[in-house]
Amino acid sequence: MADSALIETEPEGPPQGPAARLATVRRLSLGSRTIAAILLLVPVVVIDVFVWPGHLNGDSLSMIEQMKLGQYTNWWAPLVEWIWHPFWKLGVGTGWLLTMQTAGISVGGYLVLRAVLGRVVSAALMAVICLSPPVFALLILMGRDTWFLSATVLAFGFAVRGTAVGGRQRFVWYLLALVASWLAQASRQNAITALVFLFGYVAWVLLAEVGSTGRLSRLRNGRTRLIAAVGVAIAMSALMYGHQLALEKAIGVQSTGPTQGFYAYDLEMLSKRVGRNLFPPSVVRPGMFIIDSTFSEDDPDPIIVYGIQDPHGWPLTGARLRALDRAWKNAVLNHPFDYLYERLRLVLREWSITARPYVAYQPNNFSPNPFGIRVAHPSLDRAAINYLNLFTEQGYVYGGPLLYVFIYLLLATVSGVVLARQSGREPVLGLVGWFGLSVWGLQLGILFTTPGSNYRYENLTIVVGLLTACVTVGWLVRRYRPLRRPVRLPVARLSES
Repeated sequence: MADSALIETEPEGPPQGPAARLATVRRLSLGSRTIAAILLLVPVVVIDVFVWPGHLNGDSLSMIEQMKLGQYTNWWAPLVEWIWHPFWKLGVGTGWLLTMQTAGISVGGYLVLRAVLGRVVSAALMAVICLSPPVFALLILMGRDTWFLSATVLAFGFAVRGTAVGGRQRFVWYLLALVASWLAQASRQNAITALVFLFGYVAWVLLAEVGSTGRLSRLRNGRTRLIAAVGVAIAMSALMYGHQLALEKAIGVQSTGPTQGFYAYDLEMLSKRVGRNLFPPSVVRPGMFIIDSTFSEDDPDPIIVYGIQDPHGWPLTGARLRALDRAWKNAVLNHPFDYLYERLRLVLREWSITARPYVAYQPNNFSPNPFGIRVAHPSLDRAAINYLNLFTEQGYVYGGPLLYVFIYLLLATVSGVVLARQSGREPVLGLVGWFGLSVWGLQLGILFTTPGSNYRYENLTIVVGLLTACVTVGWLVRRYRPLRRPVRLPVARLSES
């Protein structure tokens, strides 16, 4: 009898040999790469078209002035200004920096999402994230806060890619991550509080490999490896910070006491709380009249602009700066619990728990300006502002519920814990997890050094919360989705015997 029962019959058609299948895979790969590249360009093009050459704030204008003159202070981002200076002469204005900062966030976020998601899905999600109100409100600002955000996301993205590819190729990605980290720290002084998590985790991954080869068998022990990774992270952070200080000194950066911003804020808050003017008389006139009339829980600018007694304005220098420094230290030592109370109260406002997000986006109120920089397309810029105003209150002054910071802080924290627990099994997921937890390093810096509340101070928290949440959902879907139907294998027809 002929045994001709068939499990599955392969459809007739041209044979698909290994070379043909490889060519098909390559065509699909090229197509997905092309689609992903187009999607990643979407937010860059949209932001450039609508708000070119970017919205400027007071910090932006001050940095442009210093950059053009080639005279720098450590109040803002002198190293980035120094790098920008020769390119400005070649025509690289604020619009090109707007393009680069948006592209950096788009590419960096894409690389983070690629930890679990495909090319096209990652690129599409990144386009949606960049154009969503909470992030779009941040990206229209051309300034050091956005530079910090872009460089930090790019640094973690490069590191995620390096951890994923492994081998010698990963060191190229790690080197790119180090360069992006350098730019992030050069953009904002408190960037190191987030970057230390990156340094520590990459060190942990590399030390684990060294231990597995037997060259340093002690590193096989998890506790020993953790201690070594923490040491490397602290050393790397100190080296980067010290290197940049030395470079600033080498190029002639003048010190203007950048800490005096939060000194003034703290003294104003403490003076209001204890009912007595704690400022030195040479800085603010004795009595509470000035403090009461300029008081703002979110912004130190009123006391700085209208209350400081200095013929040369702000920032303070010389004897007045030293007097402010002594007054702040005395106030903190004499009123430690009041100081901690005011600082914690500020953090709760910054997290949008006890107050709405302050300054939801940077309005276009510095166009025109002394440098001749103005919005290229006023009608399109107005359309972008109208879009944001759908999600804010009183224009740019307050953010609506979609911009509440605690939502994204919670997303980053929960996602960070979930993914960090996978460090031993999937180091790439672990790195994304520590990316989520890095926002708590940023909160530490905000707790002690932020001069008031502002939505843009939490720009990294917003983006990290969205990115890590997407990665967590992608990982959970991959882990718990129902098993696919078994692959149908072709079985050759059995000839009758």
